[in-house]
Amino acid sequence: MKVRGVLSSSLLALTLVVSTLAGCTAKEPEATTWRFSSGNAQTSYVSPWVLHFIEEVKERTDGQLIIVPFFSSELGVSSPDFLRATSDGLFECCELLTSQTVGDFGLPSIIDLPFLIGNSVEYALVADQVEPILEDKLSEDWEVVPLVFFPVHPQIVESKVPIESMDDLRGLKIRTSSVGQSSLWQAAGASPVTIAMPEIYTSLQRGVIDAVNTAAGVYLALKLFEQAKYVYTIDVSNGLLAYIVNRDAYDALPVAHQQALHDAAEATRPVIFADLAAGYQGDLLKCRDAGASVQPLPPEMEAQLRAFAPSIWDAWGELHGAEAQAMLDGIRQTLHK
Repeated sequence: MKVRGVLSSSLLALTLVVSTLAGCTAKEPEATTWRFSSGNAQTSYVSPWVLHFIEEVKERTDGQLIIVPFFSSELGVSSPDFLRATSDGLFECCELLTSQTVGDFGLPSIIDLPFLIGNSVEYALVADQVEPILEDKLSEDWEVVPLVFFPVHPQIVESKVPIESMDDLRGLKIRTSSVGQSSLWQAAGASPVTIAMPEIYTSLQRGVIDAVNTAAGVYLALKLFEQAKYVYTIDVSNGLLAYIVNRDAYDALPVAHQQALHDAAEATRPVIFADLAAGYQGDLLKCRDAGASVQPLPPEMEAQLRAFAPSIWDAWGELHGAEAQAMLDGIRQTLHK
């Protein structure tokens, strides 16, 4: 009995040692690392939203899904090609500016039609008419998973020269970021120009362009106030951003991590909208502090520009078909336009 007791004690001790060693050698599961591509500069007003989303994902997955941001198209793919690149798996996720997908996916360009949806307040009123359709199309046709959609700050006008009448628009070389913007300025007699965002500053400096139709936050981030001091607060359009994920990368995740992505996006959405409400006016104050002359266009001039819009909307609806026309009609009815 005594020997058995000794053996039993020895076996117990051996078991404890083996268990301890097993605990020491057990490895934590390795984290999954994704790349997130953004065409915006890290100094852009939208970049904190990206970082907020990424931190939410990290917390909700206990650090098991790490998303690394790359700004200013650092991964070597220009932002107009982000949809194809994400669909093809060149990177796992991105910040998609829908106005730049028009060659591949034209339906989101409804957001960029001039004076249709001018700001985040108007967008919030029609989001439920727009987002489900875009989500289904992106998922079915492009094999990506949309996580969240949200508007950007109003696309206003910044110019090297004063704009006081329609005559001042004739021949004005203005950088635009969407087909809708280009259609408006062409109708007004200006000369729309397509230029990549990193080239805007030098293009103003060299006289390649005279003006820009972009958000005040972009104007500040790129220091365009050094070249174009006239800022006109006319809400021409309201671009749409989306965070999208490659389908294969998404499907490879545990279900809990897939849900964490959606939860992180939903948690980021109210942060974005709160910033949109306050950020635009704050950016205009910063423009003034930077030496810009901030003012509205003359009312009669704005009225003339707005008069061009309905025919541009109608042409868009005819081009994109019945589904697009129905969406357009619904938005106009909701916004009384």
